[in-house]
Amino acid sequence: MTLFEEQLKRHYQLLPGDAALETIRQKAWDRFQAVGLPQKNQEVWRSIKLRKLFEKSLTLPSLGTRSREEIETLILPGFKKRCLVMINGQLDLELSSTEDLGGRLIVSHLERAAKSYGGFLKPAWMQAIKEETDPFAVLNSALGAKGAFVYLPPNAIIEKPVQILSVHSSETSSLVQPRLHLFAGKGSRITLVSTPHVFSSGSVCNASFELSIDENADVSLYQLNHRMPEAHWQLETTRSFLKRDSRFTAVNLTNGSETVRSDYKAVLTGENGEVNLSGLWMLQGNREAHTNILIDHQAPHCRSNQLFKGVLDDASRSSFEGKIYVRQAAQKTDAFQLNNNLLLSEKANAFSKPNLEIFADDVKASHGATVGQLDKEQLFYLKSRGYSQEMAQKTMIKGFYLEIIDQIKDSVVRDEITKGW
Repeated sequence: MTLFEEQLKRHYQLLPGDAALETIRQKAWDRFQAVGLPQKNQEVWRSIKLRKLFEKSLTLPSLGTRSREEIETLILPGFKKRCLVMINGQLDLELSSTEDLGGRLIVSHLERAAKSYGGFLKPAWMQAIKEETDPFAVLNSALGAKGAFVYLPPNAIIEKPVQILSVHSSETSSLVQPRLHLFAGKGSRITLVSTPHVFSSGSVCNASFELSIDENADVSLYQLNHRMPEAHWQLETTRSFLKRDSRFTAVNLTNGSETVRSDYKAVLTGENGEVNLSGLWMLQGNREAHTNILIDHQAPHCRSNQLFKGVLDDASRSSFEGKIYVRQAAQKTDAFQLNNNLLLSEKANAFSKPNLEIFADDVKASHGATVGQLDKEQLFYLKSRGYSQEMAQKTMIKGFYLEIIDQIKDSVVRDEITKGW
C-alpha cells in the first residue's frame, strides 16, 4: 500500500459516522478499493503526473472557519443573497444565503437529505457508485459526506444564477472533498456558478458534481477554476443524468495549476435530451489542465456538443480525451466534438484525442482536433494596421477564445472571468 493509499484509509477511518450515509460511504469505499488508484498505463491518466500526487503528505482538514466579512469578499458582485458556501467540503448554512430565490430552492446537508429522502436517493446513489469507474469520483462518495444537496421543485424557475463558493481554508497541505448533488424537477431551470477558492498551497481538492435532471428541466453549470495557486491539485468529476426533453450546459474555464483535471460523464436516458459542454484553458508557466469526457447516448433523437479550446504558453501542458458513445437504441443522434489548441511557445504541449464509438445506424456525428500557432500573415496584417506586436497577439488570442466566453450568458460572470485577460 502506498503512502497516498494509507492516508486515504486513515481519512476514511477518522470521518465521523453518520447512520444515514454509513452504507453509502461503505459501498463507495469498497468500490474505490476495487477500482484502485489510477495507473500511468491507463490511457485516460497517461498525461497526468501521478507520482507527484501520490508523494504528497496530506492532512484531513478541520471544519474550518472564515469570517462572514472574509467570505463576502469572495462572493461575486450581486450574488450575496444567492450563494451557497462550503468550507473545506462542508456546507455552511449560516454563511450561505438563498434570500433572493423566494423559497424555490431547497438546500440541506447530504446526510439530512439522506434521512429525509433516503427511499428515493439511496438506490440512485448506490447504482451510481456501482457503475462509476473513476477512482476519485468514488473516493468523493466515500469521503465527501458533508456536502450539499440542492432540490429544485417541478416548474421552479430560478432566473438569476446561484453561486457555489467552495473555500479550501486549511493553511496546511490537505485533502478536501466538496460534493454537490442537484435534483432538478420536471420543467425547472437553474444556473449554478462554481467558484472554488484555495488559501493553502500544495493541497488537493477532489470535487464532485452530481446532477439529476428530470423531464423538460434545464440546468447550466459554469465552473470557474481560473484563480488557482500554482502548487495545487484540482480534481473535478461532473456526472449528469438527463431524462426526456431535458438540457444540460457546462462551461469550464481555468488557468490551470500544478494539475487541474475535469472529468465529465453525461448520460442521455430519454428522448430529445441535449448536452452542451465547452471549456477553455489559458495556461502559462508549468501549469497543466486536463479534460476527459464521455457522452453516453442511450435514447433516440438526442443531441450533444463539445467545444474545448486551449491557449498554452511557456512550458504548460494540456490534454483532451473525449468520447461520444452512441448505443444501438439511440437512433437519430446528432453529436459534435471539437478541440482546438493554440501554442504560444515551443515548449508548450497539447495532446488531443477525440473519439467516436457508434452502434446505431441513423446517426449524425463529427469530431476533430487541431494544434497550431498564431498565423504569421494575420499578425503581419494587424501590425500593418498600426497594432503593436503585443496588441496584435492579444487581439488574435481573444478572437480564438471568445467563442467559449460567449457561452456564459451572465455579464457579471463574464466580467469576472476576463479580468486581466
